[in-house]
Amino acid sequence: MVIFCDTSYLARICYIPFVLTWMIIRIWQTSRLDSFSLPHLVRLEPRSLFTYTFLLALLVQLAHDVIIYYLQINEGFFTPKQMIVEIPQSTKILQLNKLANYLDSISISFTIASLLSLQAFWSYVMEQISRKNYISIWEYWIYLVLGILLLPVFPILAYVFDALVDNPKLKENIPRLSVSVIALIICFVGGLRVNFEVNKLLNLNTRHTIHNQEKLKYFGDLNIWFSFALFIWSASYIILSFDGLISLNLTRFISDLLTAHVNFGGFILYICIILIVNPDFTIKQRQRAISTPFDVSKPNNGVDIAEILAKKGPSGVEDLFMNQIVVETRQDVKVERAYINPHRSLSTIPPATPTSSNHLSMDSLAPMPSPSSTFAENSKNNKEFRSSPLQQDEHSTLTEHGGEIGVVQVVSDDESWQQEETE
Repeated sequence: MVIFCDTSYLARICYIPFVLTWMIIRIWQTSRLDSFSLPHLVRLEPRSLFTYTFLLALLVQLAHDVIIYYLQINEGFFTPKQMIVEIPQSTKILQLNKLANYLDSISISFTIASLLSLQAFWSYVMEQISRKNYISIWEYWIYLVLGILLLPVFPILAYVFDALVDNPKLKENIPRLSVSVIALIICFVGGLRVNFEVNKLLNLNTRHTIHNQEKLKYFGDLNIWFSFALFIWSASYIILSFDGLISLNLTRFISDLLTAHVNFGGFILYICIILIVNPDFTIKQRQRAISTPFDVSKPNNGVDIAEILAKKGPSGVEDLFMNQIVVETRQDVKVERAYINPHRSLSTIPPATPTSSNHLSMDSLAPMPSPSSTFAENSKNNKEFRSSPLQQDEHSTLTEHGGEIGVVQVVSDDESWQQEETE
């Protein structure tokens, strides 16, 4: 526990409740408090594990700051005429001070666990956005298991120092120095690695990266601010811890400036972490919807597969499965050949634009329905055979335009006689 000025603890007492409230609102808006699900926590999902550890870290840190601020204002110090005078410590002050040390070590443990679970969460984000593995499965579980194993380490370390070490400087500065070094390593190793990975994905031209390009830019920008804030927070704590251990003879201005950087870095760090874990868009890929095929039904005949297997063998079972899907085609989707459209009025006028290929005009021709279609089946059942226009008129003839296989036109003898008489 590094002893700061009174305003440092008061500043954290003011902004930590606002951060906690905003965090809960953000989780409700993005996932409807799904991160607080106990089954997700039991499965060690990174988002759920981070939510619990980070929330407990803030609550314990708030309790620690309230106790220390109370001791400095009401018990430890008073300021008559702007002079700071230390009051002799009583048993109550010593107990509260010891409690504050344990609370500080617990807050450190939850903070480190949340930072390690955040590294595992980066793997989940990269896999969902780019469909590529960011880290190996072993590294993924190392982050999660290490974060859980470190939870009791710092409280045990505080207890050992309290029982074996009489120097208060070691009790207060060693735990904070160790957690600051770990945070600085995470800043350089994790933060730079994520930054390189995001830039590499942005340069790819795959379908997933192009579709999620804005999401990658969002996480890339937040990672830069997260690394920047974590560096300020950890570096300032390291300098203050060394000053408490070996007396670097820092001036009051430098000490207060580093304290302000600790609070500023911590505040920006909290905001960035919450925005990373709880974005305002979904990370999971949407499942492809499979539409129901047209006019497909699956009958439920209650067939015993064991009985079919005993009677007909494997081939009978295979035929059974093949016949389970019954397709009733009610749309003419297959064109086998063409016939002259009987519903189109006959005309001797040639087409406005001659055909430049061997394809027949689609205005004069219509598709022949498939033999398995409803149209063909009804024709067979009713014994109704539609005659072509060539059979309706015995004197009809066929003409060809341009000597090619062009548009088929029907010209009757009466119409040709009237045309000659007009000429």
